[in-house]
Amino acid sequence: MKTIVTSFVLLLISITFLSPFFLKAQEYKAIRTQGESYFLNAISSDIIAIRIDSVVSAGDLVYYYGFRQLRPADSSCWTVNGNSWLGQQVFEKADGSFNFAIYPLSATDSSGIFSIKGLAGPGDTWQIYKYRYSPDYLEATLTQTYYSDFLGLSDSVKEISLQRKDESGNIVIDPINNEVLLLSKNYGLIRLPRFDTFEGAAYFYDIYGFTNPAAGETNLTFAEVYNYEIGDEFHILYNEMTPQYRNTTISTIRIVTDKEVFSSSDSIRYTYQECRSESVSFPLSDSNQVSYSSGIRAETIHFNQLNNAGMACMPLETIIDSAYAPFRAYSSRMYLFNGHAVRSFDDQNTALIAQDNCWTYPVFSGCPIEQQYISGLGGPYYWCYDGGFTHIQNQLVYYKKGSEIWGSPMDCDSLQQVGIAERVKQESITIFPNPTSGTVSIVLPDKISLPASMQIFDLSGRLISRLILTQLHQIIDLVDLTPAVYAYRIIDRNGEVFAGKIRR
Repeated sequence: MKTIVTSFVLLLISITFLSPFFLKAQEYKAIRTQGESYFLNAISSDIIAIRIDSVVSAGDLVYYYGFRQLRPADSSCWTVNGNSWLGQQVFEKADGSFNFAIYPLSATDSSGIFSIKGLAGPGDTWQIYKYRYSPDYLEATLTQTYYSDFLGLSDSVKEISLQRKDESGNIVIDPINNEVLLLSKNYGLIRLPRFDTFEGAAYFYDIYGFTNPAAGETNLTFAEVYNYEIGDEFHILYNEMTPQYRNTTISTIRIVTDKEVFSSSDSIRYTYQECRSESVSFPLSDSNQVSYSSGIRAETIHFNQLNNAGMACMPLETIIDSAYAPFRAYSSRMYLFNGHAVRSFDDQNTALIAQDNCWTYPVFSGCPIEQQYISGLGGPYYWCYDGGFTHIQNQLVYYKKGSEIWGSPMDCDSLQQVGIAERVKQESITIFPNPTSGTVSIVLPDKISLPASMQIFDLSGRLISRLILTQLHQIIDLVDLTPAVYAYRIIDRNGEVFAGKIRR
């Protein structure tokens, strides 16, 4: 009996002594400090990321500092060291809760702080967020704990359900009701909102990738951008418009025919079958020049020589380019396009320059460029518009990678037709009036074998219209075409080709 009592007492002492350690073992930390974590919004395809750069203990609080973002400092200046989308402060309390303070903390104001309780058990409820501009609050309930597989990993996950309530505890109708946070024991939050925009728009993101351990998808690299395979096909349209002075259109079709990866893995060489047409028009003189080329082209890409320091930074992270005087700061976005990761660098909306300790938007002397690099599809693709004087774009309009096809294709015959149209004898076909405001009369030569197919292309080589000609003299309606110069090709029943241009 004495042995049993002694054992029971020892058991109670052990439980009392070890219980804090058991509790701590069950704590689920909302933020992990190992490597980078990437999250995807399934609706917008937007990608954001977390990287903790430092951890500082102060009393019974632990502060977590993430990468910096561009933020307004006052009505006229910006700071390059603004808080990340996680909030103004991120701190852990002794009770195991992680707190994301979206707004500057105030001793008399506890609103605007997300509090995620890592030690909560099934059925526990708490106020996870107090709205800043409303008496309402957000109630959290830990609905269940279960094992889940994600990104090839497996872990215990706590599901936290959300309900918006008024100050009397009544449910307030809101799209956020029944949304859930997912908290993984070893990998932190794997479903969460973007905290810094929460009150304006509650966007939720799911885990997309880790760098440590390496799982899922993470930051885009140049090696991934220029990862082509033999047979890949890209159609690229370049257009530069300066109203009343010069308009340039370059259309390129490129098919990968060979690939060589260098042993150092920092370079890659591709061989392409390429066809290309270029059209330059001068509106003031009502003239234009057209050229066409086709053949084999080789390109060697050296990843370490590509000039974009921002590719190494996180999405939304401040990028400071010291090559400019004064220094230039900007940021980038990351998102998915047809399942391909995209990094977008926007000079127009995020570029700032340092002047007298104040970061401000510069007055651009040229056309601000938004550059896009796309995984497996190349780049940079870009566009800019300066408000009326210049418009420039270099866009991917079609691609084919294996069985994956997207866009509206051009074809080399069409590009060649644009290129040779100026050199075809115009007396073979009579079209009047040309230019036209709508309808035109087409007079075909007697030798043509009807019916004939007529195709109309814009100067990028894109097929605009197709119709059948059944008479030597026929009237067609072009009123739906945008005013511009168009190339046409007429092919009769015997395969004879006639070509020229129409100005609408």
